[in-house]
Amino acid sequence: MSSTKMNTRIDFGKIKHLADAPDLLDIQIASFREFFQLETTPDKRNIEGLFRVFKDNFPITDTRNIFVLEFLDYFIDLAEDRAFGDLNFVAYYQDEAQILTRLTHFLRQSLAGSRHLAQPAFAETVIYGLLAMYLSDPKANAPPEKTVKSALLATAGGYARFLHNLCRLLRRRRIL
Repeated sequence: MSSTKMNTRIDFGKIKHLADAPDLLDIQIASFREFFQLETTPDKRNIEGLFRVFKDNFPITDTRNIFVLEFLDYFIDLAEDRAFGDLNFVAYYQDEAQILTRLTHFLRQSLAGSRHLAQPAFAETVIYGLLAMYLSDPKANAPPEKTVKSALLATAGGYARFLHNLCRLLRRRRIL
């Protein structure tokens, strides 16, 4: 008695279209907007996303408990701050070279500190993302800021430049 087992082939080419693929760019942009709470003023932001990262990590106190760094907002603009008499820490540096030196130091220290966190890759993305978002603002193209911007992006590397280009694209499309 011989038994012959037939292999039956299933043809998936005839399955009717069941669902449309979601627009992944729209999902990513919505997620970005929600994370940064772009349409919300600082006083009305929910304690979530980027705002929560800052609220959870500030104030920062030095090891001798002499200096305390408070978080106020994550949009910084020197010219606007000068016009309204607001404090901006960059204004206290002597020149572009000192601004670049200190911001580069701040960037490196932030990245070094992020390596000790529970989610270091996420923390690094936030650090590079903030740098990219701030430097993609058209106000950062003014002559003194543009030199510092170019040098900071060169120091930060390819991932920061990628995020910077992404933020520039989002700004051109009026998404950011």
